[in-house]
Amino acid sequence: MLWRRFAPGIFLFGMNACLLAQELPREIGAEVTLGKNLTGDDCVLRRVQPGGWGEQAARYAFHCEGWNQPSGNLVVYPKHARDLAWWLGESPWARGIEESGSCEVARADQTAHGLEASLRPCQHRQGWRRILLAAKAGEARYLADFLPNNAPLVERVLLGASGRAPQPGGAPQGRRLASLRALEEMLGTPEGMPSLRDLGQYLQYRELAQEQQRARHYRQAELTWQSVVRMQERLFGPASAALAASLQEMAHTVRNQRRLDDAMALVRRAEPIVATARDPILTAHQLIHKAYDLQSRRRHAESLPVAEQAVNALWDEPRLRFYLGEAYFAKSVALHGMGDFAGVEQAARMSMSYMQRSEGPYGVWTNRARLQAVRGLIGQRKFAAARPLLGEALDIAETTYGRSIWWANAKIIEGALARAEGNSAQALDAYRAYAEVAAREQFACYFAPCAPAQLDALIAAATADLDAAPKLFAESFAAAQLVESPVLATALNRLAARLAADDPAIGAALRQQQDLQESQNRLRAELGAESRKGEKQRSAEREAKLAAELAQLNQSGRDQELLIQDRFPRYAQMLSRRPVSAEQVMARLAPDEGLIYLASTPQGVYGFLVHGIWGRIHFAPFDYGELKRTVTRLRASIEAKDGVVPVFDARLAHDLYRRLFKPLIDGQRNLRRLVIVPTGSLMSLPPEVLLSAAPKPGEKPAWLLRDHTVSVLPSVGAFLKLREAGRARGSGGFLAVAAPSFGAAAQGIKRAAGDPCGTDFDARSLVADLAPLPETADEARALAAAWSPQRNRLLLGEAANKAALRQALSEKPAIVAFATHGLLPEELVCENEPALAVSPRPGESAEDGLLRAGEIIGLPLDAELVILSARNRAPLLLGRFHFGRGSG
Repeated sequence: MLWRRFAPGIFLFGMNACLLAQELPREIGAEVTLGKNLTGDDCVLRRVQPGGWGEQAARYAFHCEGWNQPSGNLVVYPKHARDLAWWLGESPWARGIEESGSCEVARADQTAHGLEASLRPCQHRQGWRRILLAAKAGEARYLADFLPNNAPLVERVLLGASGRAPQPGGAPQGRRLASLRALEEMLGTPEGMPSLRDLGQYLQYRELAQEQQRARHYRQAELTWQSVVRMQERLFGPASAALAASLQEMAHTVRNQRRLDDAMALVRRAEPIVATARDPILTAHQLIHKAYDLQSRRRHAESLPVAEQAVNALWDEPRLRFYLGEAYFAKSVALHGMGDFAGVEQAARMSMSYMQRSEGPYGVWTNRARLQAVRGLIGQRKFAAARPLLGEALDIAETTYGRSIWWANAKIIEGALARAEGNSAQALDAYRAYAEVAAREQFACYFAPCAPAQLDALIAAATADLDAAPKLFAESFAAAQLVESPVLATALNRLAARLAADDPAIGAALRQQQDLQESQNRLRAELGAESRKGEKQRSAEREAKLAAELAQLNQSGRDQELLIQDRFPRYAQMLSRRPVSAEQVMARLAPDEGLIYLASTPQGVYGFLVHGIWGRIHFAPFDYGELKRTVTRLRASIEAKDGVVPVFDARLAHDLYRRLFKPLIDGQRNLRRLVIVPTGSLMSLPPEVLLSAAPKPGEKPAWLLRDHTVSVLPSVGAFLKLREAGRARGSGGFLAVAAPSFGAAAQGIKRAAGDPCGTDFDARSLVADLAPLPETADEARALAAAWSPQRNRLLLGEAANKAALRQALSEKPAIVAFATHGLLPEELVCENEPALAVSPRPGESAEDGLLRAGEIIGLPLDAELVILSARNRAPLLLGRFHFGRGSG
């Protein structure tokens, strides 16, 4: 169908004769009714300010229902000497439209009314077609850009503006200027043409996804991008360049959730579209994504030639400069990973140059490139050159965004510079400033290492000053809790969103906060636009005024945040990342009890032991991916497959103990009970299988459990809450969820089919592939007989679903047991939360068979004891943790 090819986004106006009965609007803001366009959208023509067209021009905008932006423009020059070829090819107007997409060659036509016209079909990068039209009658010039659904309206406006009326019995309306064969083909029939309502909704979703991405709400952004992709496939077809661009954007969002394989699946999905589109921006972005993926896996030498290909795919012209800057930035990251710091500086300065010409000196990417150049200078030990450039970056970050993550990332580099200069005190001050920001908002580390850099500085300071060691240990323990956990953060964000939705007062406060953020974004855009002007047009006074207004708004934003924390403490607590102090933990530990916190980072594991009034720190280095591979190997040696029990890898079990636990607990004679808080890949490690001594033939294994009682918790904060909680209000009885029917509702569902992030993928297909657990029904019955033989409820088979669980929990059982599979995000499809597998139900999107961590947190769970016996897969975030009284 031709509309699938040409119409994805051309907003044109269906016409009646009403315009010909009146003149064009004379006053700015005045408008006349045009009627309906080809897709039935009501449209008006409004006179607007001439803007950059000059005072001699009359400028009009087409506005149609369903979209809040002009869907076409008309400019009338009563007298102008330029020919039509110049207007459609060389004019700033045509060049600007070319920069937003791509255009075909211009085509000339002579209408029956003697109005000489030339037409040029274009396509916007976001998917829709638009038509450029230049016409002349004598010395007058008429310039229009519009969407094909409005072609009849544009024709009538042009005929009216030029003093020409359609001849009775002439060509059908909307076809005189469209008598060009190409435009006739484009218009075709209105059936299937996207309306302005369709396009307006599509753009709203796209803007929402970008806003969510900028706010670092990555899971929400991913879901919105999925809706955008579905709309693009429906409106523009399955092979539009806009679809490839959205897949690339969604890949960025998914990568920020540390789901590298899912991100690359999206990039591969865009590959065939990019190959046929021959668009330099899409090509470069595809290569940049591949370079970032390799860098995320610490394969920097492999990423360098890919980044260089991205650079070579572009050239220096206005519409490509931002992307050229991003390509050079990707190259600088690869060089940094390879230790070529002179190359880092050179590539970063190239990135900064292109970014500055694209978004101005205050732009986010300009400042990121500036900071990357500082990193290159630090690596070369050019401290004198690094200091002023870093100072400029810090000032711009604070001016533009306040003391937010952008400023905090600059403080990380300030700490690195101070350490390289040998100024430990200044380095710690910089890292502490970063930690203050990281504790109050979801932090994105753009210049890793972030938390590890602070920990290394604190450990070095404690080693050098033993008197200060206890205080520095406490600070290190708090800083380690700021190691980013997207899994836990997403679950808490979802619960916070539910609280906000349920409480109108929270919603009103958040809307005020959003209004402030919109005002901040507007001022940032104005400041950036002012800074991009030439020296003669640029106003230092206006820049200073905008910067001062922005600083005031930044302060208002901080005040609003404090107000929300004060008025809605539970909501604020959900989003806060404030760490628990070592003193708080010490006060709640028994004399024979110790808490071990294992902070996983790409460089290794920082282990902390809090016991009595003492603390220990140990860093265990692991190569990138080594820890995950090691844990996976150990788990594989304890899990039966197809009824075959493998040989237990005792040496590996001891090696992990030796590297992670021995330096912390060796020699602690009074330590009998361990509370272990793992992060990252260690969440999958069952500590009870570790061996405290090397295996010897003929001797019994030295299990860690032989000498210690072990419990596992999801966070240090959970430990504190459990110890502070009062007795749960469970009214008695026992509830079990076991032996789910994983294949329920599986008939007719879509499989991933090599596209794991497909927008139509149904999680039921993943659940249906899980191994059945019939034996857990007997386990549930045995637990019920032991704990509460007179009062119990068992949810087995198809009854083990989310709806039944919520209803059963309303009866407030004292003991709740789950016996099912636990799945970590890396084992799920396009998910960033762990989940328990339950029975899916047909026809209900929420009943997909995955009980996610965010849903678990929101359950009315007020039991004295929760037993989670996860099977088969790696344990869930909440899946192997012993909960005591008051766990609800």
